[in-house]
Amino acid sequence: METFEALRHHGLFRYLFPASDTALDDDDHGQLITFVARALESTDERVNNDRPVTPAFLFAALLWPAILGQLPSARLEPGIDSELFEQSVTEALERQLGQVAIPKRFALPMREIWALQPRFHSASDKKARRLFSHPRYRAAYDFLLLRREAGLVDPDLANAWQRYTESSEDAPPPTPARRRRRGGRRRGPAPDSGDG
Repeated sequence: METFEALRHHGLFRYLFPASDTALDDDDHGQLITFVARALESTDERVNNDRPVTPAFLFAALLWPAILGQLPSARLEPGIDSELFEQSVTEALERQLGQVAIPKRFALPMREIWALQPRFHSASDKKARRLFSHPRYRAAYDFLLLRREAGLVDPDLANAWQRYTESSEDAPPPTPARRRRRGGRRRGPAPDSGDG
């Protein structure tokens, strides 16, 4: 957070994230700056508590103002056309890649975090379960809560997802279950268990 504030203060942030910087300058209500600030503060907290952080989430947060700046209302509205949203993501990302290279291993999860945001707005029970089982659900959900803190999403919607997440009993396992190989049982002697 201190680095971000220093870059903004000295006018250097615009050379790294020009579209985001423009969106932050045009942010009359301070919601975008609050969003970025909370994302960075949250990251600082994780680092201070020796918890893992991923550049994908940081890039997703830093570029979110640029994506919203491409949308007609400068907001992610419920029922937004998926092609329009995807076009905004692509344009914002293409502009960004001219300034800072983002490795594919970060770009893919970053795009997934963004792509899940509209799905929070229109999820039936069946769709909610499907969304909940997505590998990037947790990161996208944390992103949604940051949007709530900044006033960028209906708090009732985010609160409903928070209740759903905290009370759901069908949380996916932390790692995928191993599939049993075809062909039935393994042939040959059983491996030594070390008990003997």
